[in-house]
Amino acid sequence: MKKSQKFTYLIILLIIFLTLMGCAQQFKMISPPIEAPIMKYIMPENEMLTYRIESDFLEKMKVQGKKVTNITQKDMIVSFKTVEKAEDVYLLKGIMQFVAIKFSNTYIGEDWADTKNLQKKTFLMTLDEYGDEGELVGNDDLIYNINRIGEQSLAPDFVDFFPDLPGRPLHVGESWTETDTLDLSDHGVHTQLVNKNKNKLAGYALIRDHECAMIKVEYLGLLKSINYSEGEEYITTAEIKGTYTCFFDYQRGQFVRMISEGEGKGESVPQGRMQGTVPLTQEYYLEVNLDD
Repeated sequence: MKKSQKFTYLIILLIIFLTLMGCAQQFKMISPPIEAPIMKYIMPENEMLTYRIESDFLEKMKVQGKKVTNITQKDMIVSFKTVEKAEDVYLLKGIMQFVAIKFSNTYIGEDWADTKNLQKKTFLMTLDEYGDEGELVGNDDLIYNINRIGEQSLAPDFVDFFPDLPGRPLHVGESWTETDTLDLSDHGVHTQLVNKNKNKLAGYALIRDHECAMIKVEYLGLLKSINYSEGEEYITTAEIKGTYTCFFDYQRGQFVRMISEGEGKGESVPQGRMQGTVPLTQEYYLEVNLDD
């Protein structure tokens, strides 16, 4: 191979590599503002913010000596519109624009959830300036059905949708901690998750035309749920740990992007006639992007 051809080949490889890196990263690090800002959500009444949500949830368990795997994949588009603002709290209307959910099970196989009834369904929630959400109103409109599984709800997907903000100025490298208790109860399953988060302002980044604070979070969660199956009560406990990185446009007051991944390990214990425990492991991935 001639030197010129070899050099051209290396240049092409470099361009491909840099292109792939750019696609994977989707942001560019920038200098921090001269004065550390106090980040706050700003939700104008005349604007609608639309988000694309993609998630994968994998659960493995061993039931009576048999391995069972459940996989849930979701692709959703939701818009938020401010209904009113009282002092520092927004009342938001969430509008489901698109929902696709695929479920697979070792023995049942794959199936797509019936989500036709979810199109354009709405719910209400509150959000304060620092990301604290209130109870959802309209949960009954977020129910869908999976054949041979039954009714499920999208409500847990929005209980802790907006990332929390520190509520004070921070410089790059500074951190804060918080503990959240979340009610993730689904249709017929009562679930509580207690999260301990360590948040760090990792830097500033440019995503499209958004100048964002980049916040990296490490969390440890303790989950407890109670559900009933075939007349038997099950109590499930698990420890969940993971990380997520979120990007917040500190000038516009907008949540722009988040990538989260984590894993859990626990067990489900029957409380009635059945004996023994069901060990389980969980893995999940979540990506949220502002569509603008």
